[in-house]
Amino acid sequence: MTSYMNEMKPGEIQKGNFKKVIFGVGSTESHGAHMPIGTDNLIAHAMAERIAAAFTDMLLLPPVNYGVSEYHRDFPFTLYVKSETMIATIRDICEAIYFRGIRQIIIINGHDGNISPLEIVGRQVKMQYPDLAILTLPAWWLNFRNLVPAGLFSDYAHGHGGEAETSLLMAFYPELIDLSLAVPMIPKLKEDSLLDMKVNFRELSNVGSTGNPQLATPEKARVLAETMIQHTIDYIKYLDSIDWKYAVE
Repeated sequence: MTSYMNEMKPGEIQKGNFKKVIFGVGSTESHGAHMPIGTDNLIAHAMAERIAAAFTDMLLLPPVNYGVSEYHRDFPFTLYVKSETMIATIRDICEAIYFRGIRQIIIINGHDGNISPLEIVGRQVKMQYPDLAILTLPAWWLNFRNLVPAGLFSDYAHGHGGEAETSLLMAFYPELIDLSLAVPMIPKLKEDSLLDMKVNFRELSNVGSTGNPQLATPEKARVLAETMIQHTIDYIKYLDSIDWKYAVE
């Protein structure tokens, strides 16, 4: 059973003796006509919820629903914050958590634009509070292939609102997806390079998504969701087994 702070009374939270907290960070932006605007939030929070359910001492916090998405602003209903705002927001949340006596924070990120701000603020907060442990899942879409069976997903499955992301949301909210509206869109930019082009997303896609979401299936959804969640749970259990004391003596 997940302990979700939004649904708990103050006394219940205090009696919970929680040692760690988890929350999702997402965005509010287009993911193509087939996906909801809140896709990143929904995925990050759903993953955090299921991870928290595996621990009696973990409190699930409300998600951060706005992300660094200005480069998606050409698409309808994209709402975004600046990088500086995101850094300040996460820093304030971490400091408030620290003030409550909790020293273990897990952050599940659902949006590409948040990767750099989370890296920056994580290091800032760690230097300010050396006894605080901050664990992040920064970019599941870049690493999932290492965990799922080879050949399960196509070469460009990691696209924005593409095969993998559509599959993952399908695992949690299949009723919010309409594959009849999905449009394949493979960008021209090569990806087999160490170089990284900074783009306005409209330069990569005119439909708000990339990849081929039509390849998403319930089976891919099940495998991807179960694998990513269990991988995170296993790692947190490993940290618990060493009492989160990972530093050399």
